[in-house]
Amino acid sequence: GKRPLEQHTMAYQRFHVAAIRAFLARGYDVVLASFCQGQGDENEIERLTDALTVPELEHVTCVFYRDSPDEVMRAFAESACVVATRFHAMVLGYAHGCKVLPLVYDQKTQKVLDDLGNPPSLALDELAAADAEAAVDALIASEPRDASGLARASAGHFQFTDRLLGRPEERGAAR
Repeated sequence: GKRPLEQHTMAYQRFHVAAIRAFLARGYDVVLASFCQGQGDENEIERLTDALTVPELEHVTCVFYRDSPDEVMRAFAESACVVATRFHAMVLGYAHGCKVLPLVYDQKTQKVLDDLGNPPSLALDELAAADAEAAVDALIASEPRDASGLARASAGHFQFTDRLLGRPEERGAAR
């Protein structure tokens, strides 16, 4: 009950299950991605999948960022739409040219959305009343946001991290 998301657990789960079902009904396969095992992402994925039927689960894949981001990054590269609770999911969705529906629970996410001209999003306190089917339809009908200007503007902000996480030959050069 300490984190903002935990205050909206029931609405969050209801919305996500309904959104998963809406995507499945429209012919999409769904990937649920965990970014932070320590904050309960994997437990939440388990709760969401427990609410689905066996036929629904045949079109749902779960990926986990534990030791390597490769599995999660492949999922973003192959995705058309992203419903993003985590800030990282929103950023990676935009970076991969996906249509993104951010679920906003912190100022960091909202500030990036402000910089992008306030694309459609949902605040956590809106989830209880949100129509997941309508949200999915609007997301599918939307155009991907061009975040390249924001990416260019932020280039170099994390030079140390970029060197640290760069290609192996770049990591050696950074020492």
